[in-house]
Amino acid sequence: MSHCEPLSIEAVAPLTGVCGTALLRTPTGPRRAENVHVGDLIVTRHNGLQPVRFIWKSVLKDRIADNPDSAAIRIARRGVGPMMPQQTVALAPDQQILVPSYLLSEVAGTGALLKARALAGHADDVWVDRTMDDATFYDFGFDRHEIICVSGLPVASYRPVAARIGDLPADMRDRLVRRYPQLREKRDPFPSCPYETAGDEAYMPSPT
Repeated sequence: MSHCEPLSIEAVAPLTGVCGTALLRTPTGPRRAENVHVGDLIVTRHNGLQPVRFIWKSVLKDRIADNPDSAAIRIARRGVGPMMPQQTVALAPDQQILVPSYLLSEVAGTGALLKARALAGHADDVWVDRTMDDATFYDFGFDRHEIICVSGLPVASYRPVAARIGDLPADMRDRLVRRYPQLREKRDPFPSCPYETAGDEAYMPSPT
């Protein structure tokens, strides 16, 4: 087996990821995001246990100075649905959540991916949290685009596509391409997981 250099990138972008205290589901039980390492096995929704291939660490503070809408989104226990999440959790504003179709307009199937920011403002249990401006958020990459369980909330893993990494500093881009050499060969080497992406206006939370 060839040795893979662990890839852990620290940057202020992108605006995805979960807070360090969020709990990821592993074969040995829940583990805080800040304690997950490259190579650790994580339970995925469709492909069983999958090893973490890289971890992207981001801080929102510098982006918030230019755009106040870049602040974290805090979701209280059961803020999305039954046991979703199982405990209060903070997400970066563009982190995609798998939201059940009964909470979305004009979405077929079991659900669709929706940015965390789209949930804020509809009820008191989802809000913009400016206390997290200095916090580190963790985004996890696998061999494919996965859905993982974070504190009971199904969220999408990082999806490395050419359009997304084009603006990265050269050294970070080179490290990502070394991890995923297919990025050199294909425009979209990582197809999205089997859910459509819903627009922010699609969210229709249940009345309280």
